[in-house]
Amino acid sequence: MSVRDDEVAAVEDETLFRREALAFYLDESEEGELLRASPRWANWTYYLLLVITITAVTYLAVGYTPVFERGSALIRIDDSAPLNAPRDGTIESVGVLPGQQVQAGHVLVQFRAAQESAQLQRIKEEFELQLLARLRDPNDLDAERELRRLRPALERARANFDDTRIIANREGTVQDVRIRPGDFLRAGEPAVSLAPLEPGYEVIALLPGHVLPQLGIGMRVRLKIEGYAYAQIDTSIESVGSQVIGPAEARRFLGPDIGDAVNIPGSVVVVRCVLPVDRFYTSTREYRVHDGMHAIAEVEVRRERLLYRLIPALRKLEGNRG
Repeated sequence: MSVRDDEVAAVEDETLFRREALAFYLDESEEGELLRASPRWANWTYYLLLVITITAVTYLAVGYTPVFERGSALIRIDDSAPLNAPRDGTIESVGVLPGQQVQAGHVLVQFRAAQESAQLQRIKEEFELQLLARLRDPNDLDAERELRRLRPALERARANFDDTRIIANREGTVQDVRIRPGDFLRAGEPAVSLAPLEPGYEVIALLPGHVLPQLGIGMRVRLKIEGYAYAQIDTSIESVGSQVIGPAEARRFLGPDIGDAVNIPGSVVVVRCVLPVDRFYTSTREYRVHDGMHAIAEVEVRRERLLYRLIPALRKLEGNRG
């Protein structure tokens, strides 16, 4: 064993360090070298950082960024017609299902109408008897007088019976059926909704009222569908409301069926858009648009200097100078 090994062994007995570490520490024959930096690379790095700094400051001073205003939005079927109850009454039967296609004249909802039906049947039978008597004897004046009396009564009875039904006024697709047999509806309350066979969609956006002077037809609108990450539809403004309205008026405008479901924090302006597609896409799959879906509408109302976004106090300073 060498003298160096003896020294290492002696020290190792008195410390907790490993033999290899102690040997390296006691070996003074190896010397390190100074860190040397290349002047060429240092100069290039300096100028590169200088250019990047100047470019960033210049971009902040002269560059602009878009400013968006956001608001709640609803997707509605264009030309969708809600069919309301013609009178107070209890529903006897519902003859359709959501998504069902119907022709004009199809009975969608029947109210309980035992009295109206019996009255119509009685007058109709009496009218037919008098008509048969008149045909057998054209000179029967009594039958002619009865026919003149019964004809308006029959029309009134038919009208009363028609008021106990909701009938499709056109060809279309049933959208909403929110009733069932036994429900009581008051006159004017919505029962079902009928949309065209090939519906189009519109967007009703409620933007903050203070942006009304900045809005215009044709401005780009970005819709973000709520509940679907990365789902976005681009469209443009078709019409802008002429005045700012409060939350209660906005809910009345949307209608009793969905007005209460929209969060309206303050005064708003109503903006309408036409939805150019009936589908939207996420990162994984495709979905179909449905009536009543919620979205967030974003409209670029102006462009602002980047420097003002970074240091808002500069905006006030320039405003005071102006």
